[in-house]
Amino acid sequence: MRRRNRSSDTCDLKEDQGIFKTGVVDVRLELAPLHKRSKRGDLIVAGLIDGVDIEVVFPGRRERATGPLMAEMAHRAARTAVLTHALLPISARGIWRTRLIDPTDFRRARIYQFLAAEWQLEDSGQTYGEPPKV
Repeated sequence: MRRRNRSSDTCDLKEDQGIFKTGVVDVRLELAPLHKRSKRGDLIVAGLIDGVDIEVVFPGRRERATGPLMAEMAHRAARTAVLTHALLPISARGIWRTRLIDPTDFRRARIYQFLAAEWQLEDSGQTYGEPPKV
């Protein structure tokens, strides 16, 4: 008799198939202590990669694993008033996507987003998040 998958496994698989459609890449980036939530509840953090402003998105169930990351960013932000001194370097695995927005002046702007599946604080050997189930 064939065993059925737990419903959470099936949901996780569908979530990852929708998010991580292309192959994942490894990047090193820096996070700023500026964040917001999407309408879906994803955590979106301002970041930099090679001096370019990006948004780092911690989608779906991975948002729950961001506690240590948020605590470290808050700790760094409390120690300095200079934003560049509060940047948190991380290594991450995920995918890139672009988002086009139409501001009120009707000029299109492109925002680069990195959707993180797994990440590691530079000072820590612990990996957070989980590999995509695709």
